[in-house]
This record gives sequence, C-alpha cells and structure tokens, in this order.
Amino acid sequence: MSTNKFEDLDYGSRSYGISVEELSLTFNLSMFSDYAKAYYGEIQRRNIRKLESSELSVEELETYFKSLFIIRIKSLGISGFKEWRQARQLYIPAWIQLIISKYGVLNKPEFGIRIVPTIDGTVNVNDLLVTSNKLSSFVDDGMFMVKDGFPRETEGDVDVMMMAVFENQVRGIIRPDNPSPLAQLVTAFTNAKIEQDTTLKALYRISYDDVDFIKSMLLNDRRLVQ
Repeated sequence: MSTNKFEDLDYGSRSYGISVEELSLTFNLSMFSDYAKAYYGEIQRRNIRKLESSELSVEELETYFKSLFIIRIKSLGISGFKEWRQARQLYIPAWIQLIISKYGVLNKPEFGIRIVPTIDGTVNVNDLLVTSNKLSSFVDDGMFMVKDGFPRETEGDVDVMMMAVFENQVRGIIRPDNPSPLAQLVTAFTNAKIEQDTTLKALYRISYDDVDFIKSMLLNDRRLVQ
C-alpha cells in the first residue's frame, strides 16, 4: 500500500527554538606548576646571578602565572575585576598571554549553548606587582613579555572554547571546519572541563591527543619559556 496519501498530513504544528543552555567551563591549572619550573630553568640558564639576587622562586612564578589566568576569567564576570588598573601594569610572558587571550564567553545559538569560563580563587595584586617587577628585569636577557596584555573584549576564541578535556583526552564539538591545532594545546594546558560533562559529552564527538602527550611536548618546547 502506498503511503504517499499521508504526506500532506498537517495539524498546524509549528516549530519553536529551544532556550540556550549555559555551560560552565572550569579549569585545573596543575600544568602551570610544571610551566613555572620550566620558566624558572630558562631564566636560570640566561642569567643565574640576576635570578639569585632577585630572590624569585618557582613557587612565586607559579602563583603569578595562575593569578594572571584568574584575573582574566574574573574580568569576564558582571562586576569585572575590581583592580583592573593595577593589573594592566603586570608583565605577562608570551605563552601565558596567549593562553589568557583565548578564553572568554562564547555564544553558539546554533548548538543551543553558551559557554562561560568560571574559576575560584583570589589574587593579591600588590604581591603580583612585586613579582612583575622582578620578571621585567629579565627582558634585557631576552625573555619576551608584554605589559598591559589582558584582552579588552569578552569574547573567547571559537576553536579553544569549543574544546574540553574528557577522561584525560582533549575533545571538541563537531563542526564543519577544522579548528587550529593550537586550540587543543591550550585546552590541555588549562585542563578545561565542562561541568555538565555527563549530559553533554555527546556534543564533543571529535577526539584529539591525550593530555599527558601534549604536556610532554609542550614542556619540552623551549619556545614557550622564551
């Protein structure tokens, strides 16, 4: 029996768009500790005497780098970051500046989602200014840094914001184009995760490298600490 006679069945139903769901992107900054050790080692290699006289430590660098990231994420909130003027005076290593520039709010209504970075933690800007002053002295030794390097816009990088870590592997939301290879490196470095990963894991259907492999490659690339 032909079913063509049912093709024109229509009871007046209409389609409506569903509301956008907000996803919270959280972070585990453990790799910042490894980066601080590598960065310290590079400074030590370039000018050990100046490093010793500055009394700069690995722990101080780790706190500094993590704090720079926290400032960026906090600045995306409704009230922003209250000590923004002082924060603009901080010197930021090139790799960390790249990392913080990639994160922001991402609206993807075609996927029904809005991705918002969130992070806990506080920073002491006065302490950061002290560390920044120490770091800036190594610019003369070839350590590349930028001042006033925090992004002004709140939008995040599409490639990075559409990736997250699941079970120690970087995964991305399926899309018609190919994201930059750099995006998975940034995602692994910050260990970015979606809080609602249990229910929304199906969105992230593209698998990339595992975090441990990316970590080993990144921390052995001297370009990151120069």
